[in-house]
Amino acid sequence: MDAANKSGSGAGSDHGLWKGRVLKRVDVFELRFAQIQCYSWITGVSDVAQVVFVRKRLVEIQYLRTTITDKQRHEFAQLVESTIRQIE
Repeated sequence: MDAANKSGSGAGSDHGLWKGRVLKRVDVFELRFAQIQCYSWITGVSDVAQVVFVRKRLVEIQYLRTTITDKQRHEFAQLVESTIRQIE
């Protein structure tokens, strides 16, 4: 999976995450959304996308675009702060 903003700058990569694992479609969607929400929170970029390579019988490339709202970034920041407090 790769994430990049509209201008194409900035990318994150996570190629080994799914190797050898089979997840339900809902679980994968939730994980991808959490990853792209985190990317948006870190960079401050609202319009984000992921290029997803799906391997079944034929390789399928999906380009998933979305806009992360300020409210969603704020909620993610609260989750991060809460997690840090629990770890400390």
